[in-house]
Amino acid sequence: MSRRIPPLTWLRAFETAARHLSITRAAEELNVSPAAVSQHVKALEAQLDLTLFRRAHNRMYLTECGQAYRIRLTAGFDLLALGTKELHDHAQREVLTIRVPSSFSILWLAPKLDRFHDLYPSMDIRLTALDRPVDFAREAIDLEIRNGDGRWPGLDAVLLMEEEVFPVCSPVLVVGGGEVAARRVGTVLKAGGRVTVVAIEAGPALLDIAKQDGVVLEEREFLPADLEGRVLVFVATDDEDLNGRVSALAQDAGIPVNVADRLSLCTFIMPAIIDRSPILVAVSSGGEAPILSRVLRARLETFVPAGLGRLARFAGAIRDRVRDAVPAGTGRRRFWEDFIDGPIAEYILAGQEDAARNLLDETLNKAAEDRKSGRPSNPEGEVYLVGSGPGDPDLLTFRALRLMQRADVVLHDRLVPAGILDLVRRDAERVFVGKKPGDHALRQEQISRLMIDLARQGKRVLRLKSGDPFVFGRGGEEIEALSSEGIPFQVVPGITAALGCASYAGIPLTHRDHAQSCMFVTGHMKDERLDFNWQAMVQPSQTLVVYMGLRSLPEFTEKLIAHGADPATPAAIIDQGTRDQQKVITGALEGLAALAADAALAGPATIIIGDVVTLRDKLSWFKPKGGDNGGG
Repeated sequence: MSRRIPPLTWLRAFETAARHLSITRAAEELNVSPAAVSQHVKALEAQLDLTLFRRAHNRMYLTECGQAYRIRLTAGFDLLALGTKELHDHAQREVLTIRVPSSFSILWLAPKLDRFHDLYPSMDIRLTALDRPVDFAREAIDLEIRNGDGRWPGLDAVLLMEEEVFPVCSPVLVVGGGEVAARRVGTVLKAGGRVTVVAIEAGPALLDIAKQDGVVLEEREFLPADLEGRVLVFVATDDEDLNGRVSALAQDAGIPVNVADRLSLCTFIMPAIIDRSPILVAVSSGGEAPILSRVLRARLETFVPAGLGRLARFAGAIRDRVRDAVPAGTGRRRFWEDFIDGPIAEYILAGQEDAARNLLDETLNKAAEDRKSGRPSNPEGEVYLVGSGPGDPDLLTFRALRLMQRADVVLHDRLVPAGILDLVRRDAERVFVGKKPGDHALRQEQISRLMIDLARQGKRVLRLKSGDPFVFGRGGEEIEALSSEGIPFQVVPGITAALGCASYAGIPLTHRDHAQSCMFVTGHMKDERLDFNWQAMVQPSQTLVVYMGLRSLPEFTEKLIAHGADPATPAAIIDQGTRDQQKVITGALEGLAALAADAALAGPATIIIGDVVTLRDKLSWFKPKGGDNGGG
């Protein structure tokens, strides 16, 4: 449920005082001081320019205007109660949406919502409104009650307190001819509005957008008569006097006005918009820091999938099918949660709509069969095998972040840092399954079994692995186990330690003048032995990257030299690479183990051997906050 309930508002103070005809008793009910109630009532009277109460002989009375105002409020609430009951009495209704474009909802109806939740606990009740008092003499109230599927039999979709509904295509005025004015026109058109533009000279951007339906462009000076019949006014000119004059005239006429980059002249502000039509996300600083809003919007753009609008349109097109196949209540809610967070949405976001429709058909057919037979429809579990990269959370992929927010339970390794685990959905269960030499929380077979068992319970299981799952991460073994048991899974690659740590240390793994090939090996000892094709690792013009090699480093370097490696070969150890604690030591191959012992490295560490290490002094760029990026 989305709602905002202020502790005390003008309309709550008025309604309570009008019911008791006493400021003192109203204050007792609202648990505030009498002075606060009195101030709020006076503020409402000042805003409406009406006298709602008169006082005589130490008593309060409602004026004629006050009585009319209270009747309107009471009638609105009764209408809401009637509509809610009628909605509830229809079977299989779970969502109630009330749209009231005035302060009517937030300032007066919202505090009473607890009563509706007590009566109808299965309903999701939502309210939105403009945060200002309403003048019932001049404004229409649009009270809309809908369930999650739109209209329903036996109840009109829109219940009105007035004869007229505020139209979406109401006329808007834009004063100005530049790019900002053109953007304002585009915003109005996207909202389905009509717009008249008044400008002495229209720029190219405005001339282009003015060709669209719904736009009237008049190249002339602004006239006060241009405000007649407008519901919104946007001003975007370089003439400060004109900006101030249009703003003042609009405010005198009671028309909301926005003046670009002049907060003091605005009665409303324009947020920075992330447009994934029909999905829109707005970012606003309340007019205090518009540039900050734009920067934040740009950052959020990277987290909002480009295909989100396509997903919304797909969802809208299948609502009737879902209603017919999936029972209302928890079942339908779970379906939509799984739809948004599951493989169908992933297919759509990836542009694979045919695959999405096939999977949707399977899902709905099964749901329809379960509904017909009366069998409970249990959700299917899935496993996400996700590479978390070498440690810096900024190196996570967008897909990894989406799946991390979807998981019900996460199985994580020892090397996944807290900064990345913090990005997993907060209420997801966390299970440590990490390993270190001589100490395995769970054996690999037990980890695979746990993933299978959790998925069969209908859970979304996130297997979060450091680096990349398929580079010395045993990801192949895990998906083999999942595949053999018929468990659905997805694999998300991560930036492997060799690439991430080398980049943050300023060491390119290949370079035209130093290395034309690169080999990855693991220094992990099996049965306390190192078993490699040593000759393949000492080839000229080659970079050698060693994973998990700290423990075996003395023996590893000794054998590498014994098989022909130059003892003076440049080498580097990158400890806790890409993290704030990153530390890099460099030296000759023959002394590398001694340098590592002296440095008391904490790990995880990545070892790079080859001439490319000599480029570090020139190319190093990352400045860790808590580590030492200096050479050894």
